[in-house]
Amino acid sequence: KFNKDEVIMKEGDRGDKLFIVAEGSVEVFQKLDLHINRTIRELKKSEHFGELALLSSENIRSASVKAIEEPTICLTLSLVNFEALIRSDPDIALKMSYKFCERDHDNLQLLKSDLGNAFKSIIESLGAIAEYKDPETGSHLNRVSAFTRELALALKEKPGFEFINEHFIELIELSSPLHDIGKVGVPDHILLKPGKLTPDEWIIM
Repeated sequence: KFNKDEVIMKEGDRGDKLFIVAEGSVEVFQKLDLHINRTIRELKKSEHFGELALLSSENIRSASVKAIEEPTICLTLSLVNFEALIRSDPDIALKMSYKFCERDHDNLQLLKSDLGNAFKSIIESLGAIAEYKDPETGSHLNRVSAFTRELALALKEKPGFEFINEHFIELIELSSPLHDIGKVGVPDHILLKPGKLTPDEWIIM
């Protein structure tokens, strides 16, 4: 039985039992730093957690879990009993394997989503740097992004462009603002010069 916000298991601890939520709900999270937690999922009655450590040779918890309702009650299955159950009942072992595979699939989708968001954030940050160097670039980048999408959609219907799918269109729309990223490496006295560039300045440009 756990009170609200009480930690049930900690990331990095030894994993010696499987938990099943019998009442209440829990939050599975990972610590990004001293002050920031990343919520992975919330689990409610009849859902389980802690099984991945039981299946690992090192038996180390990969995430932390805390109660988010009061009271939260969890049934536990020790590592010894878990292994005995797997050995004694193939049918249960098979059903549990399916459940664990579903969980791993969900974790993978979440990871892919996180990577995608990180990629987008990096691209947007680089575009913002280029905009900072040249205030005129901001609207231009947005227009290029929109035009690129429209052109890709139009090309998709043409023979020889069968490789253009929605994923391709999303990537090219997202990355097209980087065509001006070279401005970051150009000195301000050249990039922002109001008059005509000298031959030496053109070489740098």
